[in-house]
Amino acid sequence: MSFLLSGNAYQVTDLQRDARTVIDEARDSRALIRDKDGLMLIIQPADVAQHMSFMSDLMGNAIRLSKALGRPASDRDISSYGVFAWVSMLVEEDQREFLHDLLDQVLLSQSSGSISELDDLIGDWKATAIVHSNEELRDELTGDFDSPLKDVVL
Repeated sequence: MSFLLSGNAYQVTDLQRDARTVIDEARDSRALIRDKDGLMLIIQPADVAQHMSFMSDLMGNAIRLSKALGRPASDRDISSYGVFAWVSMLVEEDQREFLHDLLDQVLLSQSSGSISELDDLIGDWKATAIVHSNEELRDELTGDFDSPLKDVVL
């Protein structure tokens, strides 16, 4: 992880002598602090750290989903999907489309720093999974579009 080592690395004494400079750099991106035993610490805005943690967790879960979808459907159980267990309610083609959409949006969210579109995507796909989990509703919504819907409660 050499990217962590780029830029200024301050000593703990720099925090004591010129805390404002260190804090200003941390506010701009991040500040590296080298403790007396050589341990490197990072000070950065909390929203940046939260975004990075969220994206890291999400990528781990996306990899798990990808591995699950790489196995035959007959070899998968609901736990194979991890936090995306609701994806198992989708038909196979939609499961793969969700993963593709998710990975595309992760790349966009990583570069933009915003997860709102990612939240929207996951919410929309969850709603689709709910429709697929209700056989009567699914049949009505995917059936003959010329016939009126029966008494279906959304």
